[in-house]
Amino acid sequence: MAITSNRSLLRPQQIRALMGRINPARVATRRVSGRELSYVEAWDIKAALIRMFGFGGFSAEVVESQIVMVRSQQTDPTFVDDKGKAKTPEISAQSTVRLTIFGIGPGGQDAVYTETAIGSNSGWTYGDTADNAIKSASSDALKRCATYLGTQFGLSLYAKTHADVVNILLPQWQADALVEEVHPDTQSALDRATTVFEDPDVAPSEDTADLPGEQVTA
Repeated sequence: MAITSNRSLLRPQQIRALMGRINPARVATRRVSGRELSYVEAWDIKAALIRMFGFGGFSAEVVESQIVMVRSQQTDPTFVDDKGKAKTPEISAQSTVRLTIFGIGPGGQDAVYTETAIGSNSGWTYGDTADNAIKSASSDALKRCATYLGTQFGLSLYAKTHADVVNILLPQWQADALVEEVHPDTQSALDRATTVFEDPDVAPSEDTADLPGEQVTA
């Protein structure tokens, strides 16, 4: 299909939301080897994609996944169940994910991002452990893809800040959208686009693999 226009198909409120400060409540932390790591959870990334681009406005495809390591012996005596049985095996998996945002490029092309990640998991059965390792790797790869969409998807955490790190858009086909007026009636929706699910007792929690490139903040 021939490109007939360089006008951005992103609406002004979408661009403003993408370039807005990430809500600190959306940023999770954990300590690893004495360091505090900041990241956005996988379920939150998926929710943000839906908020920004709508149901059916994007696709996330696992284009390749494979088991890269299986270690069946106990390696950490603290990984035991309530009967003292060691968590074994330990499995590492590699996944490549392709994230496609439909029709947001110049002239309406799709924006496509592809990344690869490795995830590991320890458990008591090979099947469940392999499944969780693949899920962890796929979640990490998806989050790496999503960082190309800016601050709302964890890009600013690499700079150890919640503030927008893109700051300015030079391509005219997107910069023009920023000067368009956003109707006051849409402002509340724009504000909601950068918030977090408010009920932690109900929020999804089954898919919380950490971003492999999560950044040290302390």
